[in-house]
Amino acid sequence: MLLENQEKKVDLTKIEAMQARTTLSLINQFLIRTTTHVNKMAAEIEEKLQKMNQRLNDVETMVTLLEYKMNSLPPDIFKEESVPVRAPEAPPAPGPVPVSQPQQADAQPEPEAEQQNDDNDPDKEAYSKYVRMYMMGVPLASVKQKIILDGFGLDPEKVEKYIDVNAPRKVY
Repeated sequence: MLLENQEKKVDLTKIEAMQARTTLSLINQFLIRTTTHVNKMAAEIEEKLQKMNQRLNDVETMVTLLEYKMNSLPPDIFKEESVPVRAPEAPPAPGPVPVSQPQQADAQPEPEAEQQNDDNDPDKEAYSKYVRMYMMGVPLASVKQKIILDGFGLDPEKVEKYIDVNAPRKVY
């Protein structure tokens, strides 16, 4: 509103036009500053991309080395008997003490029946490499990603069936 009032008061026909040199000079300065800024941004982005590429190459090299190390291990290295780790029990709630009954929480399902089912499973051997990766300390999400990347048609969700979460894992 204010701008419209000022335009009505100023007669633009009486104002001289800017010289062509001045206009070209302003446009050139704008282009030079913009180009310099864009070039500086491009150089910074390229530097960051090079650093990221180097980090990705380092990770890829480490994964390859880990795969070679795992392949050099004997397949029965993780067949050791281990004591399952139990979570700490919460203290009993205050109040009357119930009559003691035999505890069924300590009862374990028969592991022999489960082992017999696992021994007959034809996929167990296919997933053994990925179970070893998990046991060596590779996170489960990375193991699933490796299953997909290998492209053998294995289901990444099925690897959890063969992983014993109570077994000790190496952490580096």
